[in-house]
Amino acid sequence: MSVSVVSRPMHNDGLRVMDPGRDLHMVADLVEEVFAPEMDERGHRAMQEIRALAKAASVFRAFPGWEAAMFRGMSGVVWEEDGWIVGNATVQNYDPSNKMWRISNVAVTKPFRGRGIGRKLMEGSLDLIRQSGGREAVLQVRAENSVAIRLYESLGFKEVFREAWWVGGHVPLALLSQQPPDRIRPFAAGEEPQAFALLRRTAGSVASMLAPIHPGDLYATFGQRVWEAFIRFVLGRQTWRLGMWEENSLIGWALVRRSPKEGDVICYVAPSSGTSRSMSLLSHVLWLLRDTRSVEVHLWGDEPEAVEFLRRAGLNERLVLLTMFASLER
Repeated sequence: MSVSVVSRPMHNDGLRVMDPGRDLHMVADLVEEVFAPEMDERGHRAMQEIRALAKAASVFRAFPGWEAAMFRGMSGVVWEEDGWIVGNATVQNYDPSNKMWRISNVAVTKPFRGRGIGRKLMEGSLDLIRQSGGREAVLQVRAENSVAIRLYESLGFKEVFREAWWVGGHVPLALLSQQPPDRIRPFAAGEEPQAFALLRRTAGSVASMLAPIHPGDLYATFGQRVWEAFIRFVLGRQTWRLGMWEENSLIGWALVRRSPKEGDVICYVAPSSGTSRSMSLLSHVLWLLRDTRSVEVHLWGDEPEAVEFLRRAGLNERLVLLTMFASLER
């Protein structure tokens, strides 16, 4: 039985709807406390943005309509005790049709764990999504967090996708391909939408909505290319946008960035047991990063051949995230 949080008095201890304009400072403190060991630079930047929003809220509070404009699509629930927020779950409307919502930052401070607060936050979040007209919910969780995964499964969530971050230093050149196969080439104008079509076709609609790329990532405008050429000249930072093709159909893609000291890759290859697709693409993109001191590969999906190649290349799996999905239709 879900908890109806929408009508709950705001001053009571326990579960209540989050008030972004007033709660964001404490929510940011809570999220940083709970997730600090696993938070990377992007996570800390996100917390800085939340704090900036909270500060701006205190300035614009006197203006009519400020809250709806500033926190559009952001809601959630908190667990409050003695005036302190000790638990939080944020929900965001994730698509224009209002159908799919995302639940994030499900966190309970350590002294309050083991009391069922996490379940109540999740039940309250799902109830809030339903009352807002949402019909689907999606969330992400670390693969090793078995306690959270069991909770989400008990509420109807199922794993639909996974992604992993691999890190390492110099990769043995003997494993790498200096000259890419003919089927690997840069994206041309108008080809970038095929990357999203590939994701939707092979990984599903949920994965394609959460994809870490957009058309501007894979095909730059003329102005963006001029800027990137300037950055390459000044800072030595290069960008490659590569597609892998088979009989004129896109079967994989990679966004590769390299600076003098480090390189990073976002890569996806459609599942293809028994072929060398993944190895060919990864081998070439790692060749492009051969002179860097450190490499991070964001492998979108869990194609076994790609995982095996990264292991042989000496990279270590730093993080695996599961994407879980639930239908809220009754």
